[in-house]
Amino acid sequence: MKRRILAWIALIVFLVLFINLLFFHYRSTETLVIMLFYVLFLIMKKRADNAEREELANQGSMDADDADEMDHTDDTKVEDDNNVSDSIKENVNQVNKIEDDINE
Repeated sequence: MKRRILAWIALIVFLVLFINLLFFHYRSTETLVIMLFYVLFLIMKKRADNAEREELANQGSMDADDADEMDHTDDTKVEDDNNVSDSIKENVNQVNKIEDDINE
């Protein structure tokens, strides 16, 4: 959840800087430098992620597809899936009880 919040904040900051460059031109040089650092950070982060993924694939502990899925796995998603499956089971049980009552 923290990563999502930080990602939204980073997106908003980037858009504000971009709009400043396009329309307002307030401290344009500083804005451009901040945006360049932002882009460089994203490029370096992507390269580090790719290197880590390749290293894990080369170790034999997992193949490249599993390493790709590692980025998309989130513990909260697993918990949410468990909660959803529990609520579905409860709903199915309720429907079965109602059907039994109707058939009697």
